[in-house]
Amino acid sequence: MRPISSQRGLTYYYRRYGVVEANSSYTVRTQFFILPTFGSGQYNVSVSTDYRNQVFELNVNNNNMRRATVTLSRRLPDLVISSLAYTSLGNQLNISYTVRNVGSGDTIGAPWRDEIYIANVSSQRQSILLFR
Repeated sequence: MRPISSQRGLTYYYRRYGVVEANSSYTVRTQFFILPTFGSGQYNVSVSTDYRNQVFELNVNNNNMRRATVTLSRRLPDLVISSLAYTSLGNQLNISYTVRNVGSGDTIGAPWRDEIYIANVSSQRQSILLFR
């Protein structure tokens, strides 16, 4: 399966070769991981075969597409800093924190980064990045 980007969403296609004998069929079963840009809601799913009309057919009334409306109930991650602790000794600052996913979905390998900043409370100067 090969993805194609489009403004309306994502398009995937299978390239087919070979013969489908008369009065025969084939079944495709597949699973998709829905990108976070698609929120919960209703979406149209369209499936077409021979969309470029490369197969010479008896019935050419474009019956090669079916559409269904599907409802997506997204299970999304929600990362929170659940604990933050520190110790300081002289010029050394030790920081420990825990990130917990309190959402109902996995992060699915999406890249993110943690950052640690320090700022002087009394002078209200801009924060300085300590770690990325």
